[in-house]
Amino acid sequence: MFFVLFLGTVILGQVVPQNFEVMEGLLTEINQCKQIREKFSELKTEFSDIEIRGIHKDMRLKILTSVNSRLRAELRRVIQTNDLLKDKLREMSLKLGETRQPTSEIRVQNTTGEVGEGGKEISCTVTNHNNWTYFNIERNGQTVVHVAPDGRAQTRFNPKYLTITPTIRENLAEIAISFASLRCTDEGLYSCVIEGNVQSQSIAVVIKTPSTGKPSMSKIGDVIGYKPTDFKCEGQPSYPDGKLVFQVKLQNETVFRNFEFPDPTVVDKDRNCVRKQTISVTYVFTEVWDEAKIRCKYKHSEDYDETDLFVLSPTLCGQNTVDNRGIRHPQKSTHYVTCNEATPTVHQCPDNTCFDEIFQTCADICLV
Repeated sequence: MFFVLFLGTVILGQVVPQNFEVMEGLLTEINQCKQIREKFSELKTEFSDIEIRGIHKDMRLKILTSVNSRLRAELRRVIQTNDLLKDKLREMSLKLGETRQPTSEIRVQNTTGEVGEGGKEISCTVTNHNNWTYFNIERNGQTVVHVAPDGRAQTRFNPKYLTITPTIRENLAEIAISFASLRCTDEGLYSCVIEGNVQSQSIAVVIKTPSTGKPSMSKIGDVIGYKPTDFKCEGQPSYPDGKLVFQVKLQNETVFRNFEFPDPTVVDKDRNCVRKQTISVTYVFTEVWDEAKIRCKYKHSEDYDETDLFVLSPTLCGQNTVDNRGIRHPQKSTHYVTCNEATPTVHQCPDNTCFDEIFQTCADICLV
């Protein structure tokens, strides 16, 4: 009984004006049920008092039988009133259901494809919505398809590249767009919008394009150990989520392995379904990196560019070194180093000749 009373209170809070008559009858039944409950409680108290009092056995039996009959009668009234209350609640629920507005369910289907690819489709389906005056598909906030209740469709699309199929039936409206050939301009965030309904879900149309050309990487060459070195890599990885990655091969290694330099600066410029990416790195190389190779490549492609790396000891230009006097390069005989106030500068001999440290010149014959 308490559950029914609580449920009745909740539903009453939702009653609309045309249900006042039902509401008044329901309140009457609820009040009557409360009175019966109070009477029932009084009889229970009286029944308990009789058992406690010292009354003659025969007289007590008669009184208990009378009270028991009255309790049973009150219990039947409670059950009957409770059934009436349930009927009133069902009646009110039906009337409330008649006043509710129809609901709409919008279903969408996303699609992804490459430029020029056909057979891709997006669609919007609205159900349980009878009285609507327009059903639109918007792309990035702009209406691209407009459908009237009679099924007539207007669109800003070129019919050469797609087919629009509106379907209008009882309690259902659907718009399907089939792309004959995806173009970059077809990419965007599409929304299904129906008048009078705040529901709107988004359809993502994503255009993919492969990587273009080869990456271009800075030629690092010679660096001074334990000093920051700047370098970068540029390229056009696949759109929209392609990326450039680095690989390294140290002097004692035989194969390249993936390597992530800490805190790189990545700049993506996406335009017309083409991604241009630049990765800039500042890194401190140690002797471990001497004669290493660094490669920059597209993540899902074999196209790459690479550079050699030679790490010069920061003590190469010591106190006994004469300024601007050439020192043979530790790893490359075709190169030499000059020092200016303990700062080394690497030079290359012309035409692949070798540096002669004794004569301070690039000679035709390389002496080991």
